[in-house]
Amino acid sequence: MLFQLSDRDRLIARMFLVLGLRPGEMFALRWNDKLSNSLRIDSSITDGIEVEGKTEGSDSYVWLPASIDTELEFLRSAVKDASPEAFIFPSGRGTAINTNNFLYRTLKEAGKIAGIERVTHQMLRRTCSTYMAQITTVKDVQAHLRHRTSKTTLEHYIKSVPESVRVAVESLDHLLKSSAGTDQVGKTN
Repeated sequence: MLFQLSDRDRLIARMFLVLGLRPGEMFALRWNDKLSNSLRIDSSITDGIEVEGKTEGSDSYVWLPASIDTELEFLRSAVKDASPEAFIFPSGRGTAINTNNFLYRTLKEAGKIAGIERVTHQMLRRTCSTYMAQITTVKDVQAHLRHRTSKTTLEHYIKSVPESVRVAVESLDHLLKSSAGTDQVGKTN
């Protein structure tokens, strides 16, 4: 899906996937929120109005990987307005991007081309948490997403299939694909 997007929109989608930002947080980012190795998350755009973060824990910092930092610096050198108060990702009019417009005009269209139906911002945030949960602790994922409790992270965001189920499915698939196994399907001991 990422390859269907323009450079700027691909960067936005990567940031959703890697940083786990909420859409209102993404489009409220200003150049003065970009710090050395991190982004300050202190506001959100809701219905075109900038508001303080969703929760007390939302006002925080997210780690900025070097590759995304480099792309943001490249973007900064190419934009019309890179003043500290300017939006990092402005609309054509220089205002905050409307989250629904970005979803319907950009993400859903790229998803259709890639054969992915029902793309949502939430899907990107859940993808971030699910991948992170495979390599770190739930507490780390909770901190990264800035959730108040790990229960929220576990119940609503991490959507993983247990390793034992993955192994069983792979084993069954292998059994069904193998010629010797095909003769065994349906037989019981």
